[in-house]
Amino acid sequence: MSDYTLTIEGKACAADKTFGVINPATEEVFAQAPDASKADLDAAVAAANAAFPAWRDTPLEDRKAALNAMADRVDAQVDAMAEVLVHEQGKSLANAQFEVRGTAMWLRASAATDLPTEVLSDSETQRVELRRRPLGVVGAITPWTFPLLLSIWKVGPALVTGNTMVLKPSPYTPLTVLRFGEIVRDVLPPGVLNVVSGGDDLGKWMTDHSDIHK
Repeated sequence: MSDYTLTIEGKACAADKTFGVINPATEEVFAQAPDASKADLDAAVAAANAAFPAWRDTPLEDRKAALNAMADRVDAQVDAMAEVLVHEQGKSLANAQFEVRGTAMWLRASAATDLPTEVLSDSETQRVELRRRPLGVVGAITPWTFPLLLSIWKVGPALVTGNTMVLKPSPYTPLTVLRFGEIVRDVLPPGVLNVVSGGDDLGKWMTDHSDIHK
């Protein structure tokens, strides 16, 4: 349970500093997570912005295929990811495995999303259509209770609809989400999903960032 890295522009990135992650069962530090700097965040946001136009224009069916491929990666790592989740969050192994499997299931559920054009009004004088368009870079900050599953509830819908993302897990439970970023980073085009970890300062930098659109 070592060598966790940030995912920025589809690559492994080490931070200049790390912080300890505590096993709640022993109340002892058992691993180190990268502590992203403001420069690391800026790089992640810049990567997401650069990736947005091409991802937005990627056909929906191709975006769906990418989410299904991400789900396959997660399914192949259930046991390993669940072990990390047990140590950092305190779940039983069975509940941790349930969360990891649920993560793959939710990715597939997001991949089944259709985005049809809805006709709100169609008459001799007007036609009004509702079309869903991506906003750009989505910043996601997720809590410790279900660190992986609550992250995916944001990742899946954001990516399938054509947005790109910068994801920050809770500093209490960053490791499983960082590992998720590592195992799917070559499934997506570089910059579509960036994963950064850190403390309260990182969260504030994200919420204040002018280049994060939601």
